[in-house]
Amino acid sequence: MPIEGMSCMSCVANVKKTLSSMDGVKEVNVSLKDKNARVKYDALIVTEEQLIEAINKLGYQVGKPKELAE
Repeated sequence: MPIEGMSCMSCVANVKKTLSSMDGVKEVNVSLKDKNARVKYDALIVTEEQLIEAINKLGYQVGKPKELAE
């Protein structure tokens, strides 16, 4: 999912920590260079909307996520 507003490694760590602490999230990779996060999660436990809301609450803006096959 694209994330606007990240400007440093502290931002990356904040996003990763927030997403990783959510129930159902299996893996998180955040890229400052690409301004995005790749998240593997169990859709039966956590929704895409919940992930987006958690990042937006940190003060970043999440764009339209892309679905990727595993």
